[in-house]
Amino acid sequence: MTASVSEFARRRAPAGARLGLPWAAAAVVLAAAAALLANLTQARPAYDAMGFLVWGQQLLHLSLNLNGAPSWKPLVVIATLPYALGGLQAQESLWAATSMFGSLVAVALAGHLAYRLAPRVPGRAWARVAGALFAAYGVASMGGFFYLALIANSDQIVVALLLGATECHVARRPRAALVLLWLATLGRPEAFVFLALYAAWLWRGRGAPHRLIALLLASAPAIWFFVPLFTSKYLLQPSQFALGQATAVHGSKLIGVFDRLRTLTALPLQVVALATIIAGFARRQRPVVWLTAAALLWTLIELGFALHGFSAVQRYLIEPAALLMVVIGIGVATALSSTRRPVLAFAIPAVVALIVWMQPFIRTNSRYDHALISQAHTDAGVLSRLQDVIAADGGAGAIRACGRPYTTLGYQSTVAWYLGLNVGSVYFNPRLAPRSRQPAVMIVPDGLGWRIRAVHPAGADASACRRLDRVLSGPSA
Repeated sequence: MTASVSEFARRRAPAGARLGLPWAAAAVVLAAAAALLANLTQARPAYDAMGFLVWGQQLLHLSLNLNGAPSWKPLVVIATLPYALGGLQAQESLWAATSMFGSLVAVALAGHLAYRLAPRVPGRAWARVAGALFAAYGVASMGGFFYLALIANSDQIVVALLLGATECHVARRPRAALVLLWLATLGRPEAFVFLALYAAWLWRGRGAPHRLIALLLASAPAIWFFVPLFTSKYLLQPSQFALGQATAVHGSKLIGVFDRLRTLTALPLQVVALATIIAGFARRQRPVVWLTAAALLWTLIELGFALHGFSAVQRYLIEPAALLMVVIGIGVATALSSTRRPVLAFAIPAVVALIVWMQPFIRTNSRYDHALISQAHTDAGVLSRLQDVIAADGGAGAIRACGRPYTTLGYQSTVAWYLGLNVGSVYFNPRLAPRSRQPAVMIVPDGLGWRIRAVHPAGADASACRRLDRVLSGPSA
C-alpha cells in the first residue's frame, strides 16, 4: 500500500469517517451465525486444529512443547488458550465456532470491500451491490475454503484479518490496519512482508505511531522464533514439519504455484479476473492495481517458500485469491456503473451470460459442499466414539499409565489432545508397537469405531492394562 492508495481513500471518505457497516452489530450477527453453522454442520477440528488445542491446554499449564506437529502458528493460541479454561469439550466447540466465524467474516469483508472500492455513480448503487455479491461468492466458493471451516483450520481467519486491514486502511484507520496486519503475521509468515511495507509507509507520515510500529515489527518475529527456541529442540524445529512433504510442488515451482492459485476459482471467475486486471491497469484504476499487486507479491513469496522446499499447498494461497475476488467484484461493479450506453448495453448481457456460465460450477460446488457436510457428520461420530472408548477404559490417565500410545498419522494430534499429551508423544505407526518391546497402547480406528489394545504391559500393571482391550464399533458394524 502506498500514498496513492491513501489519496484514493481520502477521495471516498471524509476525515473521521466511520466504517460503512455497524461493525459491532455485524460481528455479533456473524458470531451467532458461525456458532449455529458450526453446530449444524458438525464442524470439528482435524489434524492441525487438534494441535492448536493441544497448545492451548499446554500453555494453560505452562508446559508448551512444540516438538510435535503441526508447525507453530502463534495466532491460534490467542483463542485456544482462554478456551482451554472451559475444558476439552468447550475448547473444541469454541475453536470450531471461531474458525467458522473467520470464514464468514472473510466472505462479508470481501463483499463490502468490493462495494466500497467500486466507482460511485449516482443511481447505480445496485451495480456495486452486484459486484459485492460476486466478490463474496468468489471467496465463499474458493477451492477448499468451506472445508477449512469444517475442520476448524486457521487460514481463513488470516484472510479475514488481511481484508479487515485493507478495510481499515480505506476507512483511514491506519493504526487498526497495522494491528490487523500484525495479527495476520502471527497466522502466516508471508504477511510479515505486508506488515513491514505498511509500517514503512506509515513511518514517514506526520504523526505516525512510531512506538506502535516499532513494537509490532519487533514482536512478530520474536513470537515466531523465540517461543520455539524455549519450547522445542532447536530454533527452527517447527518449520521442519513443513519441509519435504508429499504435497510439495513437483516439476516447475513457478508454474505449479501459479497453477494452484489459478485453480482455486472456477474458470468463469478466472476470465473475469483477467479482464478486470487488464482493464484496471489500462484505466489506472488504483484499487485494482494495488490489490492485484498485493496478490502477486503474496504469490511470489509463496513461490520463494516452494523453491526452498516448503509445500506451498493451495490453502496458503487463499489470501491472494481472496484479494483477486475483490478485484472481480470491483470489475463487475465498474462495468455495470458505466455511464456510456454502448458499454452498459454490453455489460449487462455479459454479466447475465457470466451467471449462466457459472451455473454448472455452482451446482458442482453445492454437491461437493453437501458431501463435505455429510463427511463432517461422520467424522464427528468417530471422534465421539473415541471419547466414549477412552472413558470406558477409565479415562486418559489410565491409558497413559499403560504405555506410550500408538495411532495412525491422521489421528495423531486427536489422540494426543484427548489423552492430554504432546503430539510428539504419540507414535503415528501402530505397526511398530509390537516390535518396540516397551509398554504401549494401540488406539486405532476400526471402521467408524475404535480399537484399543495394550501391548507389552508392565508386570505390576499387566492385568489392569489388559482390561483396556476394547472395540467400540461404529453404526456400520
